[in-house]
Amino acid sequence: MQKIIIKNFGAIKEAEIDIPKTLVLIGEQASGKSTIAKLVYFFQTLKEDYLRWLIVQHAEEDFTLIVKNKFIDFFELYIEHGLDLKFFTEKKYTQFIHIFNDSNNDVQVVLPNRLADKEAIKHLKSNFDTLKLLKQINIQNLATEQFLLIEKTKNESTQVFKDMSEIHFNIKYDNAAYLIAGRSATVSFGDLFEKHLFSDLSNRKTIDEFLIYQFIEHISRIKTFYKNRGGSFENILRKGEQNLLSTKAENKISEILKGKYKNNGGGESLTLENGKSISLSQSSSGQQEAIRILQDIYLVIAQKTASLRVVEEPEAHLFPIAQKQMIELLALMVNQNAENSLIVTTHSPYILSSFNNLLFASRVVEKNADAESEVAKIVDIDFRLKAADFAAYTLRNTEGGFVSESIMSEKGVIKQNYLDTASEMLGYEFNNLYSIHAKTFARK
Repeated sequence: MQKIIIKNFGAIKEAEIDIPKTLVLIGEQASGKSTIAKLVYFFQTLKEDYLRWLIVQHAEEDFTLIVKNKFIDFFELYIEHGLDLKFFTEKKYTQFIHIFNDSNNDVQVVLPNRLADKEAIKHLKSNFDTLKLLKQINIQNLATEQFLLIEKTKNESTQVFKDMSEIHFNIKYDNAAYLIAGRSATVSFGDLFEKHLFSDLSNRKTIDEFLIYQFIEHISRIKTFYKNRGGSFENILRKGEQNLLSTKAENKISEILKGKYKNNGGGESLTLENGKSISLSQSSSGQQEAIRILQDIYLVIAQKTASLRVVEEPEAHLFPIAQKQMIELLALMVNQNAENSLIVTTHSPYILSSFNNLLFASRVVEKNADAESEVAKIVDIDFRLKAADFAAYTLRNTEGGFVSESIMSEKGVIKQNYLDTASEMLGYEFNNLYSIHAKTFARK
């Protein structure tokens, strides 16, 4: 399990967050939920920068400088006196990336020894010198056996570097994506919006600009993929490739969308439960906000890829029942691969309650295996989450900024008093109003 410790960063005064397979962050608006998610995403995706540094840049530039420049580009507006970040890459919490402001208010980066091992770098450079030499050979004059040997050497070297990157960062995902809030923009404005945004953000610098650009690029690829594969969820998998998980995912998606998605080259559309077909741009705000998450999740499940996903406000514009279904689908994605991981930021107590039910279902069966058949009628086994793989935090407002607080109980479920806080507040107000109302009639 990874961990991040944050001090004096944006609205956050202090936070210590464990990062298991599934991490949920809930709190008031502007409390720092997205800031934490973006920081974790920054650190976890350094694995890709490290791999690129090894393979493309031939380990020639100082990787510490690469990390420093990227951090300043992304988070310059958040940097202030007293900044101190530690990202622990393994569960023993001995190896960590340290970013802090020194006494001159300059950003400093300290990497774990294994990321700055000079002997390892020297060995890597010698490997790349060999590859460079191989590339200079006239491929057309090579015998088939020689060509295959060169390709095999290149592939094996690349795999070694990939393995090294995964080991150093303790992350094995094949792809990562940050699904930003405001996803409906990719529906409402379509391809013209995307082209304009690509142009405007071509020199992207800040983390928000980068994430918007990355999201639009990710969705553009997804839309093209669906269009080329028959335009629907059901057609993504070839005949005979369907499995139980993909079928469960398709059913959940239909329940959330209240219809069937299509992209037949003439544009994206939904065929509703009453048989009527409408353009996706004419669909409800909830359907538009949900569709990009659903498309992405289904591809992860169908292609069985190891994936890192950050999802901001999955509840956006969805009815509470649909919020529950969305969380079940996200849980299905997490369970599909041992290397999958998920970070969710939310304002919704329904999202918390939905996660809690999936956790509690696992606990009930753990304590009483004979209850499996009864529990399965309520919560499918493929949707359940294990307490060891789950963490949830809120951000509490204190003097000087927000502080993180775990909302997990010792029993591995979300604390009941936290789940009830919002409803208790509303109930308290209602009871007081009713008392005034009753007194008014009593006087008469």
